[in-house]
Order: sequence, then structure tokens, then C-alpha cells
Amino acid sequence: MFRLESGSFSHGQDIPEKHTADGAATSPPLQWTGAPTTTKSLALAMTDPDAIPTATPAIYAHWVLYDIPPTVTSLMERAGSDAGLPPGIRQLPNTAVTLGIKEWPGYFPPWPPDASHRYTFTLYALAEDTLPIKENASFIQFMRAVLPLTISSATLVGLYGPARRRMPAALQLKAFSRILLRRLACRI
Repeated sequence: MFRLESGSFSHGQDIPEKHTADGAATSPPLQWTGAPTTTKSLALAMTDPDAIPTATPAIYAHWVLYDIPPTVTSLMERAGSDAGLPPGIRQLPNTAVTLGIKEWPGYFPPWPPDASHRYTFTLYALAEDTLPIKENASFIQFMRAVLPLTISSATLVGLYGPARRRMPAALQLKAFSRILLRRLACRI
């Protein structure tokens, strides 16, 4: 059975503060077992399905990795923050970066303003060595490439919120204005 786990929290439990915007904002350690023997590469997505739909894009991607070699079976704490990723792994910009919040370009920590949110880590076992996407692909483009190549997947859900630290008004305004402009452009 394909399993994804963290040494910091269990499935359905609270994510420790050190992995959030209220703490050190470090990515949690992750480890996995039971990937299918036919796996040629892996991809990881951390999303927030509870993000406020009127204030964020349809899917809020906090962390997106791909081209993870099948020989890699873990990511150490801080891998998406400042410790660096194992060789060969590629990282896409998270949703916050695309909205102009560039403080955390890799792993964007949980920072829910309103209530407790679910943070879903999904690891995909893929049938190809490399994912055919550009290095600045959107999360939707990532998923369009991943889903047809998926052999199996494993999921880990952590909870956090509401955040104690409020997002600065300037960052909120910048992100909201970009979302608004994108939505208006879609209607034209």
C-alpha cells in the first residue's frame, strides 16, 4: 500500500506551528513507502481546499514538486524552505508567488486567516521519468500533466488555523488586486 506520512503530524491532526506562518515556516518532513514498482518518478502537491474562494484562486497550491526520482523516499524538514531539495527534484512557484507574495518561493506555509483549514499533501506515483511542463507552469497545468500519468497516489492531511499572525494589509491588497484583475480578464 502506497503511504505518505510525516514525523511531525499524523493524518487528520494539527500541523505543528513551526511549519506555519505563525512559526518558522519550515516545510515538514515527509516520508513514503509502498510506491508501485513501475513508478518512474513522483510528484507532490500541497493544497488548501478550504481557501476562501472569493479571495483566492480556485485551488491554492502551497507547495508543488515534480521529477522526484523513485529512489527518493523522503524529504527532510526544511527541504522546501531553506535546506534544499535532493538532486533532480524540480519545484514550481506556489500560488502565493503568482499573487505577488514572494517571501516563501518554494513551500508556502499554512496561513489561514479565518478558521482551521485542511492542508492536503498528495504524492503521485507517475509512469514517466519527467513531467512535460515548463518550470513556471501553473498548478492547473501541473495537474493536467500529472493526472494522465498517475499510477497511484497517497495523501496526508494536516490541519491548522486560524493563524495568529495576520497577513500585512499591503500583501493582502497586492494578492487581491491580482486575483481581481485575472477574473476580470477572464470575462472580457
